[in-house]
Amino acid sequence: MEYHVNNHSLKDSISNNYIFTPTQSAQRPWNSVGRQIVAGKLMTEIRQYFYRWARAPWNHTYAIYSRLAHVPLAQGAELLCRRIEQEYRVGPLELNREAILRTSTSLHNQQVLHSDNNGYQMQRRVFQKYSSNGIALNYYPMAQSAFIEDGRSRLVLLSKQAHGVSSQENGQVEVMLHRRLWNNFDWALDYDLTLNDTSTVYPVLWLLLGPQSLTTRLRQRCGLALQRAPVVLLRELNESAQIFPGPQQQQEAVTLPPSLHLQILSIPGWNYSSNHTEHLQDLQKRHRGKAKADLRRVLLRLHHLYEEGKDPVLSQPVRVNLQISALRSLGQASWLWPEGPAGRQAQGENPLWQRCGQRDGCGSSGSTWSGCCWGRRGTSPPLPSFLLFLLPLLPC
Repeated sequence: MEYHVNNHSLKDSISNNYIFTPTQSAQRPWNSVGRQIVAGKLMTEIRQYFYRWARAPWNHTYAIYSRLAHVPLAQGAELLCRRIEQEYRVGPLELNREAILRTSTSLHNQQVLHSDNNGYQMQRRVFQKYSSNGIALNYYPMAQSAFIEDGRSRLVLLSKQAHGVSSQENGQVEVMLHRRLWNNFDWALDYDLTLNDTSTVYPVLWLLLGPQSLTTRLRQRCGLALQRAPVVLLRELNESAQIFPGPQQQQEAVTLPPSLHLQILSIPGWNYSSNHTEHLQDLQKRHRGKAKADLRRVLLRLHHLYEEGKDPVLSQPVRVNLQISALRSLGQASWLWPEGPAGRQAQGENPLWQRCGQRDGCGSSGSTWSGCCWGRRGTSPPLPSFLLFLLPLLPC
């Protein structure tokens, strides 16, 4: 679907890079649709081509590639088999068009939408009636996910990048995919506020449909799988090629509870002091531009994926022993030290800092822990154990 926007300064409000002012409801931009189904043993792909004018394989403005996996329900196949992947080809658009994806369902959501504006907490968005520009005023940010629901089922949308999202009618959810705008305001041209974008974009969405209990468990984990897809490297192999010479030993995988996400596990590329003032003074005196990696230090960042009260099991606080789980394959760690503002605050309090701070509101530090482990710290006071207690997110 497409919204047509005004581009003349003597008429109504105009759209630009920062303003969305459609003049009427979204319209269907095609005259014919072509479809192709490619079925395989592991996946079926449905290809839909939307033609604005003539029906030819090289001039479709829109295309949707829907993919459904056929993987047996076995260990490790749960996430893959419970969603539909859709990739969209959008563009080049005609001038002053804003392209959206509108999904219509039988869900009675009463135009109530839930979306995240920070990638973590979901916020309830109730449709509001306005005297003017009501379409745009009911659009909200979707950093990673959004859903509509009724008393029985929920439809979840997961995205690889941020979009605008809205529910303009009962049972509908629409996502902004692309924009191409131009107007005759001199100041808009001077300050580059127009967006005459002739590119073609390829956004990807995952769709999950099911009961609320199931989609609540899968939303965060599927979102991580979409955002952090595995990197596959291919290389030609022959008898003389040997990638890893010598005997190989299988490394143990990093394992954490399903409600936790390991955001960072790396070696910092600098000589860092946990004392912030000391660190800044050290940089200004002698280490500017000469930082070296400290191989005795490992930087960790853990995050609790679920909000409080959303799931009877996954929303519970989690106790994790870093030495046994995250650091098991790296050897014997000798100290644990919290980093960041919460860690510096804990240094002046109780050294038994195992609860990851106090939660003051939604998005608080109790659900995220950052710190350094491994190596020798000298006289710095370490934590007496590697046991951490992470709290779920507070709902907004």
